[in-house]
Amino acid sequence: MELTTLTIGTHRFLLRVDVDIDAFQAELLATVRDGGGVIEIPTAGTDRVDALVTPGVPLLFEHRHISEDGADSDWNGSTPFVPWDEFDTYLA
Repeated sequence: MELTTLTIGTHRFLLRVDVDIDAFQAELLATVRDGGGVIEIPTAGTDRVDALVTPGVPLLFEHRHISEDGADSDWNGSTPFVPWDEFDTYLA
C-alpha cells in the first residue's frame, strides 16, 4: 500500500488511499496553468478541505510505501502529522 501526503505551503494533508494520484496531479497542474483556483483536496478522514492554488504556491507530493505487515519500508525518522483518533479511516 502507498500513502501519499500533499504539502501546500506549510500545510500537510494525508490523501485517501483510493485517490488516483496521476489524475489529481493533472487537475492541480491544469488549475495552476489556468492562473489558479480553488480545488478540493481528497483528504483521508472526515473533514472537507478546499485550497486556493496559484502559480506561486509550492506543491509537494510525498509517497510512502507501507508493507503488508504495516512496516514503513523507507522510514527516515520523520513522522508526518496524523490525527491518531481517525487513523483507521486512512486505511479504509
